[in-house]
Amino acid sequence: MRIKEVEYTVNENGCHICFSHSKDRHGYPQISVIKNGKRTMTRLIRTLWEQNNSSIPDGLCVLHSCDTPACINLNHAWLGTQLENIQDCVNKRRLHVFNGGQAGEKNNHAKLNNDDITYIRKVYTSVRGVRKRLAQIFNVDADYLTKIAHGKRWSHL
Repeated sequence: MRIKEVEYTVNENGCHICFSHSKDRHGYPQISVIKNGKRTMTRLIRTLWEQNNSSIPDGLCVLHSCDTPACINLNHAWLGTQLENIQDCVNKRRLHVFNGGQAGEKNNHAKLNNDDITYIRKVYTSVRGVRKRLAQIFNVDADYLTKIAHGKRWSHL
């Protein structure tokens, strides 16, 4: 199979960041392939793996050691199951799991901290401009801010 020329830059971590192919909604470069007579989109890293190694057995995924979706460096890739992928994610504290996971500012994906939440709840009012302004200040969606103010988010505080 011949694929469009792959272009990338190398970052400080040795990741090969692809810029020649469009990305899927998770940031992984993708490529159009014909499979079982139908054209479909697949992740570029899978195609590169198969070209340079062997076919990927059913039930296995191409996992990243660098956790950079746009990276196509095969030295950062290995084959594993979806369960192994999830476990890797949990071990690296990139996945919030509800039983024993990190909530609030301890979650490494949190945009806000406990002081922000306290301030939002103190200042929040249903007055039209205040809600939108607070959302801009904290770079969050206004509806999310309302849920914070009413205790539906960050309820542990």
